[in-house]
Amino acid sequence: MDTNIITLSDHCRFHLGEAPDGIFFSTPKVSSSLADCEILTELENTTSQPCQVTVTNQLSAPDGTTVLELSNTAECLPQQTVTVRNAGSLESPSLWSPEMPYLPLSGTDVFPS
Repeated sequence: MDTNIITLSDHCRFHLGEAPDGIFFSTPKVSSSLADCEILTELENTTSQPCQVTVTNQLSAPDGTTVLELSNTAECLPQQTVTVRNAGSLESPSLWSPEMPYLPLSGTDVFPS
């Protein structure tokens, strides 16, 4: 079973991108007061029908509390790959250091729009 296949309906089926699970998280700018976050989700529409999807990315603290939720909608053409970009800022981020190894959790949801 291919765990990278997402089926939303009979005519809306996607393959999550080839690179490590097709989700790329980066923090282009970080300070103790603000962290700019960018999350790219690569989806391939494997059907012959166009489909509109909403991709929601969550960033959670180690205790499970959601600290940032970003959402964006995209049109996916048949047999094409689309990259959905979600970007936002997190105020007062917990910064990682060897003395305080803070590891946030992330999750991604894909829904038909």
